[in-house]
Amino acid sequence: MRANTLDAKLLEIDGQGASGGVNDNLLINGAFDIWRRGTSTTVTTGGGAEYLADRFLIYAGTGTASVSASRIVFTESNFPNSIDDVPEYFIRLNQTASATDMPNIQQRIEDVKNAQGKTITVSFVCQSSKAITLQPTVRQNFGSGGSANVDTDASTVNLTTGWNKYSFTVDLPSTSGKTIGTGSFLGIMLRLPTADTYQTDWTNIKVEIGSVVTPFRKRSYAEELALCQRYYYEKSIEDFRIAGNNTSTTVRFQHDHPVQMRAIPTLTKTASAGQNATYSEMAGATVDSCYSGWSADATLSAIGINSLTYNADAEL
Repeated sequence: MRANTLDAKLLEIDGQGASGGVNDNLLINGAFDIWRRGTSTTVTTGGGAEYLADRFLIYAGTGTASVSASRIVFTESNFPNSIDDVPEYFIRLNQTASATDMPNIQQRIEDVKNAQGKTITVSFVCQSSKAITLQPTVRQNFGSGGSANVDTDASTVNLTTGWNKYSFTVDLPSTSGKTIGTGSFLGIMLRLPTADTYQTDWTNIKVEIGSVVTPFRKRSYAEELALCQRYYYEKSIEDFRIAGNNTSTTVRFQHDHPVQMRAIPTLTKTASAGQNATYSEMAGATVDSCYSGWSADATLSAIGINSLTYNADAEL
């Protein structure tokens, strides 16, 4: 169903909504401002699921499924009559080959205890190339070594052509008596139809505790970026600090994480140049912790200027 904008406006006037200074969205990057992995990709059955816009996981579905995802610039004239903040971008999902299992876009909220035993409301702005039915599912994942997943389906949502704001509520089970392992999460899965092809556009996705939809309010870019970097960041460096030589041909370099990461990240080199252009030492880098950063020894024929681009991934 569509969001109850009257209730939301009353909350805003009363100072209880997002305009009161607190952003109550449990999701990160709900307006799709941050795209550190690039701005387009194609996900196929063989590729499983893939992140594109930060914190959002795209699943193509099973069978011979394929979905292309891309960032689209929002023009204000296209925005629905709404009290939400107007976004700069939206994500477009084009299901070009149908799936036998529901494709979806999802976000995993850190810590399964979030909102346990409570009602949550999910709202979003969306348009579809044709009328289709969305089956939202909320997953309580108890992490490595934890209890089995608990999935709770919400009522279906009928998506139509043209931009509209939609919402649904879910009553989450309590986690009492469950075993919670490492890496637990609350997964918000917006599951799309099988055996069909279509295009959907999404923005201003919000998850909040309670049964009333409140306005979507954007965080500052700096705050949203820092929240995203807890799970993933990409960095290019040319001025890495030299901590000292082990030998005349070996130099140790180190780099700090921009924020405290969720867990010790996996490092992947994406590009390098200079006298040690391979940087094979990245494979053996010492990641000090999720708090500080990492270091590695590089063998150089002579000390010179080098550059390195890498990513650090601590996604759920």
